[in-house]
Amino acid sequence: MPRAWTLDALARRLGAELHPPSAASRLIRGVATPADATPKDIAPVFGSRGDPESSAAGAFLVAAEREHSRPQLVVSEPRGALAELIELFTPESPR
Repeated sequence: MPRAWTLDALARRLGAELHPPSAASRLIRGVATPADATPKDIAPVFGSRGDPESSAAGAFLVAAEREHSRPQLVVSEPRGALAELIELFTPESPR
């Protein structure tokens, strides 16, 4: 599995809409909470809890497009998409 995914590749994998489309080539290397995210992470934002604008996340995973200054992957089933993202970015353990 790749260690980094473009937002475009993640959007296609998750069946998500990418907003704005111009962010398609941005690389994402992990998943983190909004509080712990770096510019190379995607952070889930569900509901109206927290202030995502204070996050350093490179992108957000959301259920409905929101007013953010950073790219968003908009999905209809955010919890399922989050589970898939975690699986994509979790390193395989050696056997």
